Amino acid sequence: MSFASLMNNTMAVKRATKASDGAGGWTETLATIQTAYPCQLQPMSGEKRALYGKDLVEATHVLFCTVLDITEADLIEVDGGTYDIQMIRNIDRRGHHLEIDLRKIKPSR
Repeated sequence: MSFASLMNNTMAVKRATKASDGAGGWTETLATIQTAYPCQLQPMSGEKRALYGKDLVEATHVLFCTVLDITEADLIEVDGGTYDIQMIRNIDRRGHHLEIDLRKIKPSR
């Protein structure tokens, strides 16, 4: 069984972008930078709290996907829910896949 065959969901990645408002300020909007990207989303039992270095991470889900351009400042949308990225791990450091700890911020409809 291949890793790709385990990807049973698709996700969208949203990133905050700034644009001039014409009056010397900035307007921030969310731009979709990736759509329909294959992934697998798994809920964690309860809320996981993990200490990574000096950072305390609270997560409700873990997402698996192949490596892509993503940062902890981005948002993930899967199955109508919106998730805040808590931690991104490139497990084998060879670019095979990412494991991303998420915290649900907007429930599915």
